[in-house]
Amino acid sequence: MTPPINLVLCDIDGCLNAGLHDPLDLAAIARIAWQIRAFADHGILFGLCTGRPVPFAQAMAQVLGTTAPLVCENGAVVFDPARGRATMLPSPSDIEALRDLGARIVQSPRWEVTLEPGKSACVSLNGARITGARPDQVKAVIAEMQALPNANNFNWTFSSTAIDVTPKGIDKSVGAQRLLASLGMDWSCVAAIGDSEGDLPVLKRAALSLCPANATDAVKQIVDHCADLPFAGGTAQLLQTKISALEIMKRHRQSTL
Repeated sequence: MTPPINLVLCDIDGCLNAGLHDPLDLAAIARIAWQIRAFADHGILFGLCTGRPVPFAQAMAQVLGTTAPLVCENGAVVFDPARGRATMLPSPSDIEALRDLGARIVQSPRWEVTLEPGKSACVSLNGARITGARPDQVKAVIAEMQALPNANNFNWTFSSTAIDVTPKGIDKSVGAQRLLASLGMDWSCVAAIGDSEGDLPVLKRAALSLCPANATDAVKQIVDHCADLPFAGGTAQLLQTKISALEIMKRHRQSTL
């Protein structure tokens, strides 16, 4: 019997917006916020699992009306809005080494990239060769950067907006595991929504994995369901059709029989 879903983890970039600088689809966001409220009425939490820094993720959580803990900076930071407490998972020495790597990359004229501001335990690289590029193009840029000294000591992933670099052993699933432990939950009660390679560690462990239509082929190949619509419209569709409050309540009733 399928366990009930008690937590929904959703990426931001590519799932709640269409890109780094694109305006929000406010109509779709409103539908998502309505569904989150319906979930909350039945004890279902909706959390964000993103590469974005805490302030951005917290603002998006406020827009959506969720107060669940947040996984930020590609799993390197877990933030509890209720307590205003951010927990950085990498060690101080790992963070220092990561910042040194980021500085070397940005200072090189080879890639013409910038650091996404606001990150404390993750380096996110933006630039014309990254944001909006095809996955194979981004992977080629990552391969170039990994030729730098000690670059293989870090975990490299990418989304539709950035290349994200974290200390070895840190990814979104690590941050999500810390969040689950704090809530007394495990992966059997998690539904996850993601669109890019950085979401794969969470999508592979979740009991129910979902993606919008704009997801990469690597994501589409492993998820349980893919929406017909892209971006926030697709996420709204998934929440309404695949993990609706009615379906969740049905699972809860079945589990008590």
